[in-house]
Amino acid sequence: MKRSRVASWLCMFALLGVGAVRAEEPTAKTRKKSVTVYPLALSHPSGIPASMGERVAEVVGVFLERMGMEQIEIAEASFSPPKTDDTAKIAAAFGEFVSKQSLKTEYAVFGQMWASKERIEGIRTIVVDKAGKVVFADLGDQEAFSRSKIKPDCPMTACLFLVNRLRDVWELADPERKDAPEGKLAQRLRKRSAGPSDEEVAAMSKRLADHKKEFPASKVTVYPVHLWTGSDKSGAAQLAKTLNEQGICQAEPSETDPRLKIQGDPNEQKVLWDTARAFREFIRKNPPATQYALLADYGVRPASDGKQEAIYVHLILCDRAGNWVLVDFQNSHHPDFQSIAPKSREDCHRLAVKRLKGSLSKQGVSQDKE
Repeated sequence: MKRSRVASWLCMFALLGVGAVRAEEPTAKTRKKSVTVYPLALSHPSGIPASMGERVAEVVGVFLERMGMEQIEIAEASFSPPKTDDTAKIAAAFGEFVSKQSLKTEYAVFGQMWASKERIEGIRTIVVDKAGKVVFADLGDQEAFSRSKIKPDCPMTACLFLVNRLRDVWELADPERKDAPEGKLAQRLRKRSAGPSDEEVAAMSKRLADHKKEFPASKVTVYPVHLWTGSDKSGAAQLAKTLNEQGICQAEPSETDPRLKIQGDPNEQKVLWDTARAFREFIRKNPPATQYALLADYGVRPASDGKQEAIYVHLILCDRAGNWVLVDFQNSHHPDFQSIAPKSREDCHRLAVKRLKGSLSKQGVSQDKE
């Protein structure tokens, strides 16, 4: 999994008394790098499917692989923490639960994440050994977030925050370093993301190369922008206007709303390709009058300061037959995204136009690949 933002930092630990390493326990250097990750407990006002906890646990496992953890299991059983804000009590309850599980690994990890509608409010991280003894228990709150170079603002960065709290527990490496290994969990996650086949990528590259010269004179239907909160027809009109002004194509907004139903997932690649496939099928069943069809998908949400922030910008460009010409994604790990640092829908338009202009002026598919 490619992550271009590589940092050489070490998170500070906000250790509670229960998380202090006891003298009789192995040191971080001598602890066996063997852990079972339990489904995380996730809480949000709008509700989160229970299955999402296991999916997030897999993301945590992928990062631990990259950090040098030698054996990682994803637990099937779920731990239901007691209803208390006392981290020590939750850690003790998790330890008792693990002691009865016949663990295949030497240690177990459990995490909790809870959020308001505006932001992630807290992340709790607990490690116990196979006998149930608490090794580490930590509560990351807004104060801890403010001190960390990882700012939890989405499931992926929340997982990064959590695993970096564990680096000193086992003396693990930076998960974002360029030479980080890819293990079996990363391969499983990549398979589940249902990305394009090599043949589909090659066909998409050829279409893009073949259509570049004609694209400025081509007509493109711009469909309502897909947002977390619904569809945005006015956003399509604004994006089309900018595409016309910059001479990228002859764009016209569509009144037809695809109304795509895309399930959320901590794996952004799965969200991207689920959206791309859903839009492709829509166009095949409802071909536009123009040569091309464009869908922009923006992950824009309210920020903690009362304003807005963008998590990602996805673009899907199809020809009239519903074949992909371009599928592009941008998030905070990509240089173009960082150069604009989009906060609003208008900023996302700027990034979308920049990506389309760049993609249509050079060879190949302008899609950063995981």
